[in-house]
Amino acid sequence: MGSSMSDKRHTEEGRSAEARRDDAVAKEGARRGVPITGASSLPDANIDAQEAAEFLGLDVATVQQLVASGELPALSQSGEPLTLRRGDIDAYRDLLYERRNDFIGASSAAYEGVLPGEAARLLREVRAARSVHRR
Repeated sequence: MGSSMSDKRHTEEGRSAEARRDDAVAKEGARRGVPITGASSLPDANIDAQEAAEFLGLDVATVQQLVASGELPALSQSGEPLTLRRGDIDAYRDLLYERRNDFIGASSAAYEGVLPGEAARLLREVRAARSVHRR
């Protein structure tokens, strides 16, 4: 892919102080779940892996894995710096929220009637099992 003016706006030295400020505000808003405004919030805006990771609350390696697995679409080809479309990141974030809400709903129904002390004990057991499984 050739370099274009829109690619240059994503490099720190090619961006205005206002654009960098807008992105900082947008990232903080995303972290808090507030609607985002500014150039990089436009659905057709191109963002890099670092920006995508910050908007999603993930690390860059996870974003790269999601792209490699095909779960998250990217505009760039392998071997090139990762470029993603902001609208795809927003859609993926919405999907994550939907999955989380479905999980919470299903989990809540499964444990209806469980006493708080018992729930805390079950949670500790699950966390312990996960930490053993990850090793």
